[in-house]
Formats: sequence, C-alpha cells, structure tokens
Amino acid sequence: MFDKDNHNKIISAGDVARGKRFGDIQWDSHGKTLAWLQRKGQDAVIMVKEFDSDIYPYTEIPCGGASVNYGGGDFTIAHRRVFTACDNELWSTGLLDGKRVLIVESDGMIASPTVSSDGRYVAYVVSGKDSDEIVVSQLIGDGSSVVVSNDYEFYMQPSWHKSGEYIACVGWNSPEMPWDGSELQLICLEYDKHGLRESNKAVLDGSKDIAVFQPVFSPDGKWIAYVTDVTGWGELYLYDLDSAMAKRLTSSLAEHARPAWGQGMRTLAWSSNSDSVYALRSEDTVVRLWKYGVDGTGSEVAWDSNYTDITTIDVCPNENTIACLASGSNIPASIVAVGLDNSMDVQVIARAQDRSISSSRLSLPKPVRWAGNDTTIVHGLYYPPIIESSGLPPGIIMVHGGPTGQATSSFDPKVQFFTSRGYTVLQVNYRGSTGYGRDYMLEMRGEWGRIDRDDLISASHFLVDEKLVDPNRIVAMGGSAGGATVLLALVHSSGLFAAGVCSYPVTDMIGLTQDTHRFERHYCHNLIGAYPAYKDIYRQRSAILSADEITDPLIVFHGSDDKVVPIEQSIGVVRSLRERDIPHEFHVFDGEGHGWRQEVTISKYFTAVEQFLDKHVKNKRQATQIDRLY
Repeated sequence: MFDKDNHNKIISAGDVARGKRFGDIQWDSHGKTLAWLQRKGQDAVIMVKEFDSDIYPYTEIPCGGASVNYGGGDFTIAHRRVFTACDNELWSTGLLDGKRVLIVESDGMIASPTVSSDGRYVAYVVSGKDSDEIVVSQLIGDGSSVVVSNDYEFYMQPSWHKSGEYIACVGWNSPEMPWDGSELQLICLEYDKHGLRESNKAVLDGSKDIAVFQPVFSPDGKWIAYVTDVTGWGELYLYDLDSAMAKRLTSSLAEHARPAWGQGMRTLAWSSNSDSVYALRSEDTVVRLWKYGVDGTGSEVAWDSNYTDITTIDVCPNENTIACLASGSNIPASIVAVGLDNSMDVQVIARAQDRSISSSRLSLPKPVRWAGNDTTIVHGLYYPPIIESSGLPPGIIMVHGGPTGQATSSFDPKVQFFTSRGYTVLQVNYRGSTGYGRDYMLEMRGEWGRIDRDDLISASHFLVDEKLVDPNRIVAMGGSAGGATVLLALVHSSGLFAAGVCSYPVTDMIGLTQDTHRFERHYCHNLIGAYPAYKDIYRQRSAILSADEITDPLIVFHGSDDKVVPIEQSIGVVRSLRERDIPHEFHVFDGEGHGWRQEVTISKYFTAVEQFLDKHVKNKRQATQIDRLY
C-alpha cells in the first residue's frame, strides 16, 4: 500500500543535487561589505553583500577558484576590492567600478591572497612543482613581486601585521602533513625606495611533532593568536610580539582547529578592539562559538543552539557582528551574521538548500562509542531512520575520507537521503580521526588499512548488538580513503556486509605515493611506513592486490579527471569483479574529479546507489531471531 506520510518524508536525489556549496567568508576592511565563495555545479562566484546600500545589495564576481592541493584560499576582500585566485593568476575587481585587473601571473598556482592594511601590497602562496613560496606583490607602484619566504615545501594561511612590517604563516615539510607537524613562521620585512624585502625570519612555535594552525594578528598589533596541539589538544595560544613570549588561553579536552586540508581555513577571529578572540570549539562532534579574553577568561557565545557545526568565521572590523558558515544536523549550511550584543540577532544571508527540505524530514544524530576489536574505544554518530519499518531496519555505515578527518554534527545530505528511506546510518570516526585529541589521531600511525578496517567491522557488530539494524542488511559506504577502508573490510570479512558502496577509492597504496598530487605524495610515510622499506605492508593494505577475495555486491564510482586518485585504482578492482561474475556496477562520471560538483552527476550518483541497494540490500530477506542469535 502506498504510504503518503512516508513518501512526503523522502528526500529526492534532486533535492540533494540542487544544493549550493559555500567556502570562505570575509568582511571588507571598511566593515560594511561581506563576501563569500559560493559554488553550484562547476561554477564558482564570489558573492558580495553590501549592508549599507539598497542600490546593489548583492554582487557576483566570477572566480575560477584556487587549485592548490584541495583548494581553498580563493579570494580576499579589502578596500572595496575583491582579489581572486584563478590557477596561476591573481585578479582584482573593484566593487565601485566593476573593473577587473590582472595583478600578477605566476609560474606556480596561487592561493590565499591577503592585503596589507594600507592597501599597498598583497601577499599570497605560490605552489610550484616541487615547493611553495610566500610572495608579496605591489598593488600601488610598479607591480613588482618579491619572494619573502621559501624555507618550507608547503605554506598556508599568511597574515599581515597592521604595520606591514610582519607576515605570519604556517609552513611544513614532507613527510609530515600540516596536522602532523608544522611551524609558525614570522617574516620580518624591510622597506626602501624600491619596495620591500625580507630581512629576517623566526620560528615562533611548532615542530615536526607539533602542529600549528591559523596565525592571525590582533588589530592593535600586539598579539598573534594561533592554535597548537602541543598539549595533545588543539588549544588557543597568544604570542606577545613585545615580550616574544607565548601564553595559552585555553585548557580543555576540545579542539580549536581542524585538519588543514585546504588553504583559507578560519577557526579564529579577533574582536575589533583586540581584547578577545572568537574561536570555534569542537567537542564530541559538536562545534560551538566561544569567546576568549586575552586576560584568560572564556565562555560560549550563546546564540541559536540548533547550529551544531561551524566551519569558518570572521568578525566585522567596526561592528559587533560575526559572520560564519554554520549548519545543524537538521539545518542545511547557511551564511549567518550574528549580532554579538545582548540581542544576539541572527540574520541568515544565504542558504545552501532551499526550504523544501523541512526539519520533519531530517534525522538527528546521537554521539555513540563502542569497544573496538582490541577494546580501544571507537567513536561515531548514529542517525535513526525517519521512516519506520516492520522489524529491524537496514543500516549504512559511512566511512569518512582523509583518513585524517571527522564526521561532525553538521547537515549531511547523504545521511539524510538514506535515513529518509528507512536506513539507519552510523558515521564512523575510526581511530586516526581528528576531534578527539592528538593521541587518538596518532593511533593511525603505521596502521592505515588495518585499524580503520577493524573499526568499520566493529561498528557493524555494535549496531547488531544494540539491535539498531538488521544483521542481514548492513552496507559499508565510503569514498577516497574511506573507500579503501570499505574494500579492505569486504576483503577481510566476506559476507558480513550485504553490499559495499565506494567512490574514487584508494586501492593501490604504492600507486598513491607515485601518482597523487604533491600535497599527499608522502602522506603514507607516517600512515603506513617509509617506502620502499615497508613495501610488503603497502601491498597487504592495497585492496587491488586482494580484490579476488571480494564476494559481496559492490558499486564503484570514479571521476574521469581525478588527479588525487587516478581512475586506474578503481578499474583494477572492477576488472576482478567482472571476471568472477560478482554482482557489481561501475559508474564513470566524465568531467568530474575527486568528488562530484555537477548537479546532474550528484543526481545520477544518488539514484544509482538507491537502485543498487534496493536490489541487493533493502529487499533482501530480513534476519530471523535465530539469525540474530547465531
């Protein structure tokens, strides 16, 4: 019988595909203009909102997008001009006259532009074939450029001091990733009649075993705020430029940074009077906004508690207002302006999804934990199905990528798509994930492809033991590094899962060290071991070499233009499935890279997965009481 109530709760593939994606958010230096990156499909624009004008309240500026590593750091806004990075070019667009001017063309890829307070210079990251640089170009004068730092293989997050005499940035060298070990560098500048040059540099914090994140100068020029995990958690520190001393502002079992997968990430923002720092504080998958005074006081900013995840923030330089990209488990991502006075007014500037997806159609998560196969505690987020069914529901265990990452209590359209169809969903934050302290993240050292696999398998036992799913109808789903985890679980636990869903999976660990982009080329050094000394381990953890042991139905997706994980990594696994007549599907999306951007692709993906799971999982015989006992 057709169930009208249940049908009305279903989120369609089109609902998911039509959503926008937001990036960085910044206030202009005069405090009346807000800009943010907005993507829909392949197109990216910088949206600009004027708060003191009724003539043109919104402006769209084309943005090709920065393509350093995983992107980010696409633009900055200052002095009524928007500066956009497009591959190896940096452009400026005037907000008053609309004039677009090429500032510089580089041999390398450009990202993270930032303008000096006097508007005379722009600093940015240039990523070349073998290394990065911090470069400064004149905006007023002859337009000359000078390299002010090239001491590291990688750079991110340059920040100007108000005097123009200093630039702070984060740098690191392989085989470390920025969350493994990185350094806070202070670049001292000198000026003469020909312009500026680097005069001296100093490392203020960090090392190959300590990570630092997002240095930002206070408006009065006295402090540098930044995050470091020297205590085992990402804590907020202040460096006093006068005394050359650092002090810790926070002391908590919480994270104030996120793994730096992209340029332009912001979890810190100074108050306009320099007496406090606003910071994003993550505890057990929930991210809240906190305010920390330079005197050591701190408290949560009490605004709408339904927003349980915030990814980026910026404070208006002359108003008591903060802009952020926020979402809740049942609130799609939104650009939000929050008044930081007693009224705490919240203004939604833009929404990623239209309002056709009502909160009644969305599932709310519950943080869960269980003992893994070696009794170590494993974390996750459990989402109950929205649609009730007779007996226990089918379940999907989702594995995030990275593998250094975390599933948070944010709006996740993939989760909601399946809970609206009667699936239980469990997002696994396996050992090695961030958000639970440095020690939990370091559990992955030397163990990628083993402990994440084991934690996925133990997650299925947890769901069964808690009677949250039908044991005969459990799906393993993941992409990229998460796809590797899914495939290895299918290899080592044949018959445990009713089906697997993989998107652009890593199947060849040796190939990954040779074929991926420079940012991740040495990633496996810490996750598995030095190559070729640990060659045998690399082979053991490569699903492509044991694909013949996969016997469960599997659907695989890959983009034809994937530069991170080449499509050949999927082809080898699919070839084994085809030769052995294992139920499978292989979908190649033309023009897509490491993730889906086009609306038509996203719609095809969800439609294909739904149909595949209907055939191999949802309509499969439900487990009997005897099945559950034995």
